[in-house]
Formats: sequence, C-alpha cells, structure tokens
Amino acid sequence: MRRLKQFFQNYRLVRQYTSPLLKAAVFSAVALCTVTLLALGLSIQEKETELALLQEQTAALALENAELQARVDALGTAESYRQIAAEELGLVDPDTIVFVTD
Repeated sequence: MRRLKQFFQNYRLVRQYTSPLLKAAVFSAVALCTVTLLALGLSIQEKETELALLQEQTAALALENAELQARVDALGTAESYRQIAAEELGLVDPDTIVFVTD
C-alpha cells in the first residue's frame, strides 16, 4: 500500500470539463446506434420469418416435383395410356359396360 502511495504522489489529478456540445454529440451518436441496432434486429426477425416460409414452400414444391416425376416415369406403359384415356379423354375399354344416367 505504501509503494502505491509513493507511486501516485508524482501524479496530479487534473479534471477537465467537456463542452455541452461534445456531450450532446456523443449522446446523439449513442442514440443513433441504438435505434439502428433495433431496426436491424427487426429486419433480421422479418428475414428469418420469410426464410421459414420459403423453406416450407420449397418442401411443398419438392414433394410436387417427386409426384410429377413419378407420373413421368409411369408414362409409356399400357396402364398409363388407359388411365389417361379414361381420366382426360373420357374413353373406356371396349369390353367395359357403361351405364349412363341423366
């Protein structure tokens, strides 16, 4: 403790007062930084929500793509021709009995 007192005896504390303009400038800078950080935080939150929505859409499109690929792979078989003829053209096999009701 004594050494510490001797060390600081050679130094003198000088108090300097800052101007009110400098204090206002520093306060304004801090306030601006705070507002900017809050705005960036909200922007990040919005982008994360948008990302989650896009990921859901991507998953749905991937499922639809897989279904379409399965349909493309099934094309060229006799069964696929019958199914297309029946569903899209309204045709039936010659051996099929059709009952028409009005």
